[in-house]
Amino acid sequence: MLDFAAAAIGDPDYELRHLAQAFGLSVALEVAIRLGHHDRTRLVDKLDFFVAVDALRLAMRGPRRGDRALVRAGLGSLR
Repeated sequence: MLDFAAAAIGDPDYELRHLAQAFGLSVALEVAIRLGHHDRTRLVDKLDFFVAVDALRLAMRGPRRGDRALVRAGLGSLR
């Protein structure tokens, strides 16, 4: 079974943010290099941006849901 519900056209490096968030930037970079990524500096900048945007999205969900914990979690990830 194939599930295309979350399918999107976008930057494939965006998926590496999960690794950066869960295991750290060094693990995400190691995986990217092994997959053939050549521009380490650019990738670090992109992953920093992607992780920050995800944190902001999480923080913005909090007020809509009446959940201050989401706001704290999102803003805490930005520090």
